[in-house]
Amino acid sequence: MAKLWNLAPFLVKNLEEDEYDTFFPIQALVIPDVIASERHAHIRNRDVCVSAPTGSGKTLSFVLPVLNSLAGRRVRRLRALVVLPSRDLAAQVHKVFERYSCGSDLSIGLSIGQTDFAGEQASLIVGKDHRNDSIECNRFRYALNPFDIKSALRASDKDNASDKEGNSYSSFEGYCNYGVLNEQDGLCPTPNGGSSTVDVLVCTPGRLIKHLESTPGFTLQHLRFLVIDEADRLVNQTYQNWIHRVIEASSVGPQQLFSNLHNSTRLDPVTWRRDQGDLDLSKDNVTQIDRRVCRPVQLRKLLFSATLTKDPRKLASLGLVNPKHFDAHHLKNQRTSVKASYSLPESLKESIVECTAEQKPLVLLAFLLEQGLVDKSNDQQGIAVIFTSSIDSTHRLARLLQLLYTAAGYGPTTSVAEFSSALTQKQRAKLLKQCNNPSTSSSRIRVIVCSDGMSRGMDISSVTAVVNYDVPSFAKTYVHRCGRTARAGRDGRAITIMKGGQVAKFMKMRELIDSPENVATAGIKKNLVKDTVPIYKKCVRALRKVLDAEENDGLSPIAPLGEEWI
Repeated sequence: MAKLWNLAPFLVKNLEEDEYDTFFPIQALVIPDVIASERHAHIRNRDVCVSAPTGSGKTLSFVLPVLNSLAGRRVRRLRALVVLPSRDLAAQVHKVFERYSCGSDLSIGLSIGQTDFAGEQASLIVGKDHRNDSIECNRFRYALNPFDIKSALRASDKDNASDKEGNSYSSFEGYCNYGVLNEQDGLCPTPNGGSSTVDVLVCTPGRLIKHLESTPGFTLQHLRFLVIDEADRLVNQTYQNWIHRVIEASSVGPQQLFSNLHNSTRLDPVTWRRDQGDLDLSKDNVTQIDRRVCRPVQLRKLLFSATLTKDPRKLASLGLVNPKHFDAHHLKNQRTSVKASYSLPESLKESIVECTAEQKPLVLLAFLLEQGLVDKSNDQQGIAVIFTSSIDSTHRLARLLQLLYTAAGYGPTTSVAEFSSALTQKQRAKLLKQCNNPSTSSSRIRVIVCSDGMSRGMDISSVTAVVNYDVPSFAKTYVHRCGRTARAGRDGRAITIMKGGQVAKFMKMRELIDSPENVATAGIKKNLVKDTVPIYKKCVRALRKVLDAEENDGLSPIAPLGEEWI
């Protein structure tokens, strides 16, 4: 199918190596449409909005068409911006771009604050110290003779243009972008059009805005794609009005660029936007542009989420142009004749357990034991992800389970891990790497306790169960939590532990998601935890000592807990 879509050879090769024989429904809808419409971008273009269940392949739905479109570029410019709400999700998407750009000369950047800002600037922009490193860097050293601009423009009409030193260029863009003069000619070493070292930048909004404000040479004027993953969250949270500032920064117009044409030493072929008209540089009164020099291209916006809104008021800030909506939820609901706002993976089994507040930890423990989530060297069981309502609850529950695992002999404290914003980026990245590569770790992680920060887009292939320890208030939150399992067609289970008064409210919320009748009532296997009750009471008392030690004695919140704490 990839060959039928006329994907670039390097993409076809990478897909074959990953044994992609078939695509998910949303991929089969979105990828060929974006590719086909991109061929006619200079005539009519459109933005894309995609809503599909978690784990249905949304990431590849924008990675492949973006890389395919940029594969033919001649000059390195920042042409695709991919914005995500969290560092962890951005790092994950960056890996996918890196994987499928193999075999091309496309460069993928990451800007999430994982390195110091100066180091990140150096990785995104060609600086003064890098000018003479290689022929590749010369792509970023471009200039025109300020006294011979008309000759440069006439070069666009020739099959092969040449500069005053005899170097030949195949196009006007090539003349502008492969350095023709040096600093001895009195030219500024930093080009007006930026000096990007990357073609695609994956980033978070905060770091992006910082680069726009503080990084010389960083520009969005050549941007062709703006991809917003988890769009519903990013649209609702302004992050320093980042959407408006990105669109404004990507709309450098002809009048702005050529306002001081006759005093300028640089001419940079920006990506002209459709609504800015044409510019004819041969006239003293600059009002139009010759289409032979540069064609107008619309900035394409691609929005993705499992719970993407269609409310035009919420999407108005994006300024979508002729948007086309793809809704995998709608496809599924057509088959079942059910109208619902969201959907869940078909391979997911849902259940609820009703108990008292005091019984919740023991019910959770019974479920983990039932699932076989204990540390055994020959055990191939997966990982359970437990969601709580706050960072504080996450830490307390993680510590309690660590004490229980040690005291009851279920495994070392490292079998239970905490994942929340209380950890540093490096600590979270290390944890995810350990989960996705269990063979390289000395002890396997069986349980991850986390807050809702992990419910968005994080892909851990070995997650077999999700536990809602605290009941989610919104259907959207429930969908994203459950989406951590049953991904890519694999089986998975979701269990929600609740008090008696919460059942009716939960079932009402569940009606907003398709197939509410799939939620079963699970029984509590008391025999699994009967002998553990005395140990559990000891662990509760030990938990108080651990939390006090963390607050008063400097105990690290991620330090392993030995039997001495019981």
